[in-house]
Amino acid sequence: KESAYNHRLKEYILPSQFGGIDRNSGNYIPPENIRLSASEGFQRKDNKGAWKQIDKFSLGVQKLLEKYKNITKIDIYTEINYERSNITYEEYYGEPRFIGRGENMSFNLSSGIKRDIFNNKRYIHNLSAKVDLRLHNRTKEPLVQRNDLLKTDYRYLFLRKHRLNRRKAFSGFSISQETYYYDINNEDQFDYYTEATNFSLIEQIQITARHRIDFRTGVQAFQSYNDSDHGNIKFISLKNNYIAHNRYSLELMVRQSERENKIDGNTFHRSLIRIGAKKFFILPHFHLSFFYKYEKHRSKIPLNIDNGKLDDFTLRVERKWGEYLFFNAYYKYKKYKAQGGSKDRDFHDNAIGSGLSFNF
Repeated sequence: KESAYNHRLKEYILPSQFGGIDRNSGNYIPPENIRLSASEGFQRKDNKGAWKQIDKFSLGVQKLLEKYKNITKIDIYTEINYERSNITYEEYYGEPRFIGRGENMSFNLSSGIKRDIFNNKRYIHNLSAKVDLRLHNRTKEPLVQRNDLLKTDYRYLFLRKHRLNRRKAFSGFSISQETYYYDINNEDQFDYYTEATNFSLIEQIQITARHRIDFRTGVQAFQSYNDSDHGNIKFISLKNNYIAHNRYSLELMVRQSERENKIDGNTFHRSLIRIGAKKFFILPHFHLSFFYKYEKHRSKIPLNIDNGKLDDFTLRVERKWGEYLFFNAYYKYKKYKAQGGSKDRDFHDNAIGSGLSFNF
């Protein structure tokens, strides 16, 4: 029922989670770390290398959740982490500022929900909402506490399904509203810090069953509450994703943006490249991933910053617990070098953290 027909091979291809079929012998090939026993049925290898029968209760709960997900068509993502670092800063639409120095601990929560409100053979209409929260503790540094953040994001996505050079493709647009609340424990902070409305044009191309390209361009209008700062951000991005079943995934993204401030006439140019790789099941139940991001900043008027370079590296280990729950531990390294207006924006940051995530 869930198999896809491959017209080139003239055969049905099983989804990766169900295993596969050997073309030469016709034998069934179970997924990684699972085998099919004639007497015990499906068995999974535990951490000690022993084969154990898959728990029927767990399968029952999993099928119940999948049934609920298919009925509601809701995707839910939540991640909670506790992190130790020695730097915190405000990222004002790509520009690091209000840098707080000193060892600190932070509680980080990111949670999102999205749903296809309409999905047929031609069109997709999707609504989503996301909340990000960051709270610092065990620190008395005012600038660190000032960078406590609450961010909300509401989004509408429209896609039209079509064919481009015989490949699956999606064309459409998205509209979103982002609101940032900084220094949220300050009783004198009555309203939002800054907010932005975003409009993007989207073209997604399914090059192969495993390779997808995502192209976006758009404009973002922003305004601040505490001061008269407001303006527009124009951007263009290209993202490549490649997923090889349950073995590994690769990612490459490039983005170019320009922020124009209406008050002082300054422009902030931001060039970004991001690469990532993930190895699934490097050990039983364990995934390993790394991400590297490089940014180059340039300002038309060197009021605070003329040129800047950011190196951002993340190494992450995940332990899968069931179908939807993951435990994680990670290390982050950031280096920022500012040239021109404000030398005190230079920083090095080493951060470690751990937590859990739920992906349904």
